[in-house]
Amino acid sequence: RDSISSMEVEIETEKKCQLLIYPDKSGTLADFYRNFEMRNFHLYRKIMMKGIRVDLDRREELDNQYTKILEEKSKELKELSVVDLNYNSPKQVSEFLYRKLRIPLRAGTDDITLSALKNNVLSKNEEKWKVATRCIDLILECRQLHKARGTYIRSRVDPDGRMRHDIKVHGTETGRTSNGILKSPIRLGKWGLAFQTLSKHGELAGLKKSDIRSMFIPDEGYCFIEADQSQAEARVVSLLAEDYDELQMYDKIDIHVLTTLYTLGYLDAKWDGGNSIIGDSTIYWTKSSPKEGIVNKDS
Repeated sequence: RDSISSMEVEIETEKKCQLLIYPDKSGTLADFYRNFEMRNFHLYRKIMMKGIRVDLDRREELDNQYTKILEEKSKELKELSVVDLNYNSPKQVSEFLYRKLRIPLRAGTDDITLSALKNNVLSKNEEKWKVATRCIDLILECRQLHKARGTYIRSRVDPDGRMRHDIKVHGTETGRTSNGILKSPIRLGKWGLAFQTLSKHGELAGLKKSDIRSMFIPDEGYCFIEADQSQAEARVVSLLAEDYDELQMYDKIDIHVLTTLYTLGYLDAKWDGGNSIIGDSTIYWTKSSPKEGIVNKDS
């Protein structure tokens, strides 16, 4: 039944792709679908079948670390709230924050809403909302710790000690893949994890998010490598715009630093042609520079 449905989708996809012609009329989207998307199937099938080896001892160590910190954060939250608050319950969090602590009412209690409420409203009167601010921090941290432990560290490993995942070659509109866990009808229950969602940046309650990756180890005689096209799409845009100075900039500085500075209002920031971003009265050092941070030129 599933095979018949898949074939029907395949046929309809082929028909739709035939109608989409390249701007230069050199072919149709069907050519991209057949010669690029579908040709990757066998490669990704091998990856799915192989899986990645898991260091079970390191996995247990990470589980203990996350569990310990989660318990500490939960205990502090309980002491501040004076109730056994379920941080994952929208109803309980809403009643606690909006009714008991009487903070400004918002439509929800999701992470984005609570973060915006804390940073944009409560921060204007820190003394008044000191307890509420700390409670929101704890709620957000507990949620993230709970998710990291449950979704990644405690994801189900196959009996052979390897972790596997589902790969969708049609996962994005740009031709990139997407990942997911293995579940029905492929497996009974939920197994593995979506490897592409594993974060390697930032910290969580004093723990590096990249630490979770340490529980995955290569097979004997092999090593992990990372192939990454640095700012690939942005480089294509710069090339099409014939902005060759900007193309050189990508290899000298962290373009995200410059973007962040613009976002924060440092509109005088600009690339100096070397390894730094400078302004009228400020120097903004980047990762490739000897120093990092923002300093006044006179200091």
